[in-house]
Amino acid sequence: MTPSLRVPGVPRKLALFALMASACSTGPAWTEAEARELAELQQAVLARLPTVAHELDVEGMRELPEGTRLGSIDVHLDLFPGLGDHDEPEDLQEGWNIGSGPLYAMLFRSERDGVLAVASRTIAGFDALHAFATAPERGAVIVATRRGEQTVATAHGTWCGSLWHRRFRPELSIDGSCFVYVEGGLFTDCAVLARTDDPTHGVRLDLPGVVQWPVWPGRDGSRLRYVTAVGDHVEVHDGDRVVATADEVAHVFYDEAHDRLRAQLVSAGKMRILFGDRLSPPLDSYRWIDESKDGAHYLAAGRDGDDECIVCDDAVVLRCKKLAWMELAADGSTWACATDEGGQSFLVRPEGRSGPFPPIGHLVFAPDGSSLAIETTSGRTSSWALDGTPIGADYRFLRDIMLLSGKRGVVFVGHDGSAFWLVTPAGRDGPWDEVRSCNVTADGRHVVLLATRGREVHRRIVPLP
Repeated sequence: MTPSLRVPGVPRKLALFALMASACSTGPAWTEAEARELAELQQAVLARLPTVAHELDVEGMRELPEGTRLGSIDVHLDLFPGLGDHDEPEDLQEGWNIGSGPLYAMLFRSERDGVLAVASRTIAGFDALHAFATAPERGAVIVATRRGEQTVATAHGTWCGSLWHRRFRPELSIDGSCFVYVEGGLFTDCAVLARTDDPTHGVRLDLPGVVQWPVWPGRDGSRLRYVTAVGDHVEVHDGDRVVATADEVAHVFYDEAHDRLRAQLVSAGKMRILFGDRLSPPLDSYRWIDESKDGAHYLAAGRDGDDECIVCDDAVVLRCKKLAWMELAADGSTWACATDEGGQSFLVRPEGRSGPFPPIGHLVFAPDGSSLAIETTSGRTSSWALDGTPIGADYRFLRDIMLLSGKRGVVFVGHDGSAFWLVTPAGRDGPWDEVRSCNVTADGRHVVLLATRGREVHRRIVPLP
């Protein structure tokens, strides 16, 4: 049985760490100035978390600082650092999304250190930011190494010291309440589950076989996911269940949106894809997977001998020589594939095959599968059609094509040669110098976007019919 956070216990080594642990937030990991910056960041995060879900219900505007691009502002109008010159060691050279929770956060790196950015605040000095989350009960949860010292920080306090094996990155739960780390031992290592507000009093995990790190604590640590080697095979565990076995496993990751593991399993030379406790048919390989929004349906492409195989919900639905594109409706109700045959494209759907078309470059479904848009190319130009009717003929180019459920039409961003416009079935919004982060709301009644006019950045909420 998988231990829960309620199981008492203080391992001998952790008891020693507890004697050395300091409740203060200064030391090698955090200077006094950085501790103040961290406290200010925590206050900013806690202030934003109760309202962040409602921010996209209203329009907003802010000035774009000189030299800042629209890509440095998110749809909540939070400002992020920009990337600099690769020849300058102090400049930020790459950045990526990090963490879970309602607030958008990014980690940037220079040649010197890492920089966390969230809620229009930044903190530098990270050797490695292992895990990050935001939650109303805990603020910003940080599991990191700074200047060689390990640290776990929440809005309630900051711990610094030495706890986890440096070779194994700790894994944080989605809600930020707990994390799993590897405790180094003299002869064997051990996985430990600990609370982020009390990191030194963790629970050693008695897991079968040889664990292939990482161990994911899932939403709140009550159901662990992991892979172990047992004898001549591997087992995939979901809580106290073994959901799959195989000769080999690769590309294992925790699917946060659907609270499950995804992995490639290989047995007898054939590959299968694991979705939680569901396995796709065996093929020589898989290369492309699309899932419905709720994770209940999938469309996957792989190879079986000389053929490309398309699998929908555990059944092979198409074999072809060359697949150009495939698309699954967000509700999983239908699918479409474009195949390439001698320079021409054919469209294959559950109800049959149509074509030929000029080369198909892209397919887009309405969320309920009621409409399908097709992009075809001719030389260097491309054009779009919605259920056979041309889209956006009055614009030089189109992007961000989004169809509405119930056959209510199409939304797109178009450029007429001088400015950008958001085009909807009800009309168009603009002109704008630049448009990005364009999305239809979950209820399908509004479009949320960022747009610039001069130095002003506007969050627009555009109603749909």
